[in-house]
Amino acid sequence: MTFTVTHARAFVGTDLTVHVVASDKDSIASVAIVLDGMTLEELELGSGTDDYTRSFAGVGRGEPGMDHVLVVTVLDGSGVTHGSTTRWSDQ
Repeated sequence: MTFTVTHARAFVGTDLTVHVVASDKDSIASVAIVLDGMTLEELELGSGTDDYTRSFAGVGRGEPGMDHVLVVTVLDGSGVTHGSTTRWSDQ
């Protein structure tokens, strides 16, 4: 699995984009996205899904010096869990 996460501080909260691409032999069965302990999405996907992209606007809180943790967890078509953790601090 390849995970790409972009984040930017918004006027209120954080703007996020999460992109997951399955490797050649895998598929994406489900995706869970958690920002700072708050679940943004838990989604079961159809069989054979090999690409997932989702954008979120103005989620969570944002202020100078605030630390964030974004956890993306993917279950592949074989039942194996893959994950990505992104950490940053607001400027």
